[in-house]
Amino acid sequence: MSKRKNLIYLIILFLILCFSFIAYKKNKSSVNFKVIFIKEYSPGLNIYSDRDYFNRENDEKLNGMYLVQIPRHYSNDIYLNAFNEIVIYRALCKKNDNEEYNNWEKEDFKLAIIGISCAHTDVIKKKHKKGIIKIAPGGPISSDPIFVHVPKSGEQVFQLKDN
Repeated sequence: MSKRKNLIYLIILFLILCFSFIAYKKNKSSVNFKVIFIKEYSPGLNIYSDRDYFNRENDEKLNGMYLVQIPRHYSNDIYLNAFNEIVIYRALCKKNDNEEYNNWEKEDFKLAIIGISCAHTDVIKKKHKKGIIKIAPGGPISSDPIFVHVPKSGEQVFQLKDN
C-alpha cells in the first residue's frame, strides 16, 4: 500500500510542477521587457542584445558611432526619432534578403561579425533627415546590425521611439 501511496504523491507532485512551469512560461512571455538598447560603440561590445557576438575587424571605423543593440533574430521594425540629421550604417550578411538596401551607399571597408548562421561583413550607409525613421530588422536568417553616426558628437540626436 505504501508504494501505491508514494506513486500517487509522485504523480500529484509531477502535475503541480507541470502546471507551475506552464504558468511561469505564460507569464514570462507576456512580460514587457526591453530588448533594444542604444549604446556608444566600443571594441568588444556585444553587437546583439541577446548574443555574445562582436566585431572582429575595422573597429576604428566604428569609433564615435552608436550601436542600436537588437536581438539576433529580431523581426519587428525599429523606429528612431532623429532630432537632427543622422547617418545609419548596416552590416549585411550575404545569406539575408538585402534588396531593401538597394538605394544605400556601399562603404569601402568591411566588418567581421561572425555568427553561427550568418557572417555580417559588407557595410552600407544612408543619411536620414530629422524625424521618425523606420528601420527594418533585416533577415530572414539574422537581423542586420545597426550603427548610427551622429554628426556632432556629445549631443543626443536620436532616441528609440516607443510604439
